[in-house]
Amino acid sequence: MIKYSGEERYCSRCKRHYEPPTIKRLGGQTFGRGFRAWAVYQRIVLRLPYRPITQAMEELFHETASETSIISFVEEFAEDYRRTESILVTCLRESPFVHVDETRLSIGGVDHYVWVFTDGRHVVFRLTETRETKIVQELLRGYQGVLVSDFYAGYDPLDCRQEKCWVHLIRDSTPPPRIRKAADQGDAMAQRGNNESILDRLDWQPGGSDAFHLNLFVARNWFQVPNAYEQLLQDQKQRAMTWMIAPGYQHTFNSKTLLTVNPFVRRDQINYYASRDPFHDNPITAAQNRFLTNYGLAAGVTYEHGKHTIEFGTRLQQTRLLENFDFGITNPAYNPVCLDAEGNFLLLPGVTNPDQCSSINPTYMANPNLQPGIVPYDLTRGGSLFFFHGKANINQYGFYVGDTIKTGHFTIDAGLREDQYNGLASANGVQPRLAISYFIPKTNTVLRVGYARTFETPFNENLILSSGTGPGGLSENVFGSVSAPIRPGNRNQFNTGLQQAIGKWIVVDGDYFWKYTHNAYDFSVLFNTPITFPIAWHNSKLDGVVGRVSTVSIHGFQGYLTLGHTRARYFPPENGGLIPLGGFPTSVFRIDHDQAYEQNVILRYARPKNTEWIEFTWRYDSGLVVSGVPDVAAALTLTPAQQVTIGFSCDGVFATFTHPITVCNGVGKSTLLRLPQTGTENDDHNPDRVKPRNLFNLAIGTDNLFHSKDSSRITLRFAFQNMTNKVALYNFLSTFSGTHFVPPRNVQITLGYAF
Repeated sequence: MIKYSGEERYCSRCKRHYEPPTIKRLGGQTFGRGFRAWAVYQRIVLRLPYRPITQAMEELFHETASETSIISFVEEFAEDYRRTESILVTCLRESPFVHVDETRLSIGGVDHYVWVFTDGRHVVFRLTETRETKIVQELLRGYQGVLVSDFYAGYDPLDCRQEKCWVHLIRDSTPPPRIRKAADQGDAMAQRGNNESILDRLDWQPGGSDAFHLNLFVARNWFQVPNAYEQLLQDQKQRAMTWMIAPGYQHTFNSKTLLTVNPFVRRDQINYYASRDPFHDNPITAAQNRFLTNYGLAAGVTYEHGKHTIEFGTRLQQTRLLENFDFGITNPAYNPVCLDAEGNFLLLPGVTNPDQCSSINPTYMANPNLQPGIVPYDLTRGGSLFFFHGKANINQYGFYVGDTIKTGHFTIDAGLREDQYNGLASANGVQPRLAISYFIPKTNTVLRVGYARTFETPFNENLILSSGTGPGGLSENVFGSVSAPIRPGNRNQFNTGLQQAIGKWIVVDGDYFWKYTHNAYDFSVLFNTPITFPIAWHNSKLDGVVGRVSTVSIHGFQGYLTLGHTRARYFPPENGGLIPLGGFPTSVFRIDHDQAYEQNVILRYARPKNTEWIEFTWRYDSGLVVSGVPDVAAALTLTPAQQVTIGFSCDGVFATFTHPITVCNGVGKSTLLRLPQTGTENDDHNPDRVKPRNLFNLAIGTDNLFHSKDSSRITLRFAFQNMTNKVALYNFLSTFSGTHFVPPRNVQITLGYAF
């Protein structure tokens, strides 16, 4: 213990008392930093309650401190380590991949959400009041790597490459209720799988200024692709294997300057296996064995000076692609060359030219919807498997500099990044960025505006094959005849918004965004497989609004309203892909991110002096665009199982597995889709959409079942999801995302023990 003593002096001119400089530097602290650090360690790391910490102080150090003092210690250290968090965020933004997830946490009987961001080396946690992904957009602003997440739709609008967690993919691949019913009747439906992963991290700190890290990761997962009713004999499965080595080095020059150097290497191998009998697969059989090897170096410096936080650095990497792929058509009805007078398909082995149809029989006619590029690979008509083997390297390097300036009520975030991409195509992108926010204390208002120009690079999965198919994909062209490499694109994005407190009870937050992208990317899904091919459109225009209204806790009551509107228009021509579901539009169209209105209402009550709570959620969606079935005429061409799935009917007569509807001279309808009548659909102004849906959830629980007074407690939660058992679609036969159903009604019971 150190005792400081000194004389206090008085200045008659200033009329002020002055402390000695040595004592003034202590900032009024009774306890030193080491002692306060010990108390914070007990609270944060060992998770001890405040009272045992103060008791330990008296017993070990004979010092008395209140519980309020411990809280102030934690707050002081949180402020001290704000710079450390800024450094961690910088490291995440420079990482080749970032995993993100969120989980619900009850604080004082009020639900909050904890978000975790990690690249295996660095971890950042954030706490929000709702599940809105605005926090992800802010923390990963300008991120150029791959974001790995679950299938929560809030991640979809983020401006970066994305990959889905394989465990969530397996769970999400469960077939819809009607298909499961077929399985219950004795038909085998393949949907087994497993997943294994090992992650090891080694840290070594030889001195106070240097730190070395080594991350080792290996994973393997395998799963069978769920079958539809007409694919009962199909046994397609996928295996994915990944390993990663990522060392790292950090050097702290002083309290304001940090150097980070992170080399990395990662290899992914994806195997997709067809059924042993290719004709058990429907409508195609497909197999793939591809490798993606990525290695490089990311280095950056963070420097703080006064109002400035300056970051600059570079990223160098090479991606090596190796692709092996084959497929063949196994269903003679999928792409027939000739039709009879009634429009039924004709097998006609060996006939590959539609001009031959009428010469064989005057009543025969050419298929108007023939996809000529895949006729040579029709196994039912004497064709052979399509085989592809390709290798390519993609070299990328980028440099960036940015500055966050805090001056008065302004916060200014400015930056510049330059990227060079040399792969199947070459391009360069200069990316200026500027964001400004201003706080008005008098009205408690925050105004914000931002602009960013970003360099958009193509997805690497099956990039070589997709770059060789040309406009319209393989279905429209002989492979290699009109190949056009998928080129990088550029995006201009503007954001503006405000946050306004209304009195002391309500907070309103709103944003408008506008994005224009030249060479807009998406994926084209190969039928019901997880195989995807990157495609590019000439340009896209996206704009919309998002809003949030929330209240503080009013005698235990609290409410939230989030809403959004998104217009997503894409413009042809298209480039790349293989076989699009429903074909590619030839004029401007709305992609399946487009939705007129969505909202989420959360009403919650928590007993003020206890821990029991109840929460009601109402989710409304006006309906996403459906690209695979534009109108009634398209529904007539669906398989029987697909017609049954969407509840297709003509003049009130519903399709069945044994009696599909092939002709409809009346009114065609669907129980799950809006389904415009033939001739009334317009890809831009009147596209088919999923029908509007209302979903209701209810949760009841307690964070302390027996009102325990000590640190250990029992928690209990009952959650009723989709209470009305609404049967609804997220999307159906989408070229870009396939088919996904809303999960049926389910009850979840969670019992926990906290200590």
